[in-house]
Amino acid sequence: MIKTKISEICYIKTGYTLRTSLKNEPNGNVRVIQMRDLIKDHTEISDNPFLMELKEKNNGFNHILKKGDILFISKGETNRSIVFDKPYTAIASSAFLVISKKENVEYDPYFLSWFINSDFSERFIKSKRTGSTTPLVLLESFIEMPVILPSLEKQKKGSFIYELYKQQIEMEKELKKLRSKYMEGVLQNIIS
Repeated sequence: MIKTKISEICYIKTGYTLRTSLKNEPNGNVRVIQMRDLIKDHTEISDNPFLMELKEKNNGFNHILKKGDILFISKGETNRSIVFDKPYTAIASSAFLVISKKENVEYDPYFLSWFINSDFSERFIKSKRTGSTTPLVLLESFIEMPVILPSLEKQKKGSFIYELYKQQIEMEKELKKLRSKYMEGVLQNIIS
């Protein structure tokens, strides 16, 4: 088991700062992940974020995400992390901190994301927020977050169990919707 700071095992940087408001450019070469692209209670990234044309002169190419990068929502009340595992080329907007694996460091990004979202980390994150209107977790504070990593095998098992848990939550939500529709149908039948 390894106990360390997140900055010891990861590179962490802020997301890409857009100079103007983003408009979808159908012929763009990169997708821009914004808060609006987070779905299922901020646990997944949609398949269709806006496209934009990223030109070499604006230095955005060093912001291209790699599979396994973790996006941490640093602005607002909901500070969660999500693993980027999409097949498209993308950058994250400045609403996120981007967490990338350092060379020669082994961890399961799904486990680390789960750990960041845990009550243990949430207490640390809430204690480091600044701003009164819109809370903000600064990069300088986030890099100090303590991390505990068990063996890679245990991380993968934990990640698998956590994914099953998230699937169960989604199934329960869907079941609740179906029950509600069913009961509406029963009521309609009775009063018709």
